[in-house]
Amino acid sequence: MSWNSHRRAGWVVAWAVGAIAMTATAQAQPGATPVIEPAVAPEALPATPPSPSPPPSPPRPAARQAHDRDEPTRVAPRPLATATPDASPVLTPRPHRSVAFLMRFGVEFGGDKIGEVMSTEGDSRSIEAGGLVSFSGGVFIHPDAPWTIEATLGYKSDTASYKNGDFSFIRIPIDLIGSYRTGNLRIGAGVTVHLAPQVSCNLDGLCNFQINLDNAVGAIVQLAYGVPRGNAGYEFGARFTSITYTGDQIVNEQTGKNELDGSCLGLFVGGWL
Repeated sequence: MSWNSHRRAGWVVAWAVGAIAMTATAQAQPGATPVIEPAVAPEALPATPPSPSPPPSPPRPAARQAHDRDEPTRVAPRPLATATPDASPVLTPRPHRSVAFLMRFGVEFGGDKIGEVMSTEGDSRSIEAGGLVSFSGGVFIHPDAPWTIEATLGYKSDTASYKNGDFSFIRIPIDLIGSYRTGNLRIGAGVTVHLAPQVSCNLDGLCNFQINLDNAVGAIVQLAYGVPRGNAGYEFGARFTSITYTGDQIVNEQTGKNELDGSCLGLFVGGWL
């Protein structure tokens, strides 16, 4: 056998050994895939179109938590009706009226005794210069301020009436009072003028005369408590009046002077609107 024959036999044996080794390696690694190199460069291979990709699957909803299944979803209550700004009524505050009409009724006691009358039944009734009842009306100014002013014109009388006549003392007061107000309480002072004071006695068989006194000027100190009701209201209070009546036809038995002390203390109730 020549050298060439020996060399070919050696290549055959080497190739067989290599084939056996490759087979054994492939059996030992069942997951391995043999790589076959193409004989032609990749550039020379015909281009194959890419396989179309599958369309994206729609997103799956997020998995709900366990508490979502256990607790119901809270939904805000839906209003039955929705009020629009145009539909809602507009409430306009009532403007404050600072000037009102004032009415008042009072009862007062005090002053010098003018006279005393006794009935046939034995009942006696005295007339005092400071008594007794009064009615008045006028203007009440009460702005949004800590002060008020009241000006009233009234009628004041102390009268004893009987079947055969009456005995009376009548005058017409004009009062002007300014007050300091704190809350509903008013503390005031002012002046009063009593016009046409007159003492009259008309009792059959006893007296028949009429005495006109001079107009008198006095002072008033007043304490009032008012309860407002919007632009109206009511009040009650107390007042002290200091005044003296004079006249040529009267004589004070105690002092001997031609004067009568009409000072008095009284209570009153009233209201304004």
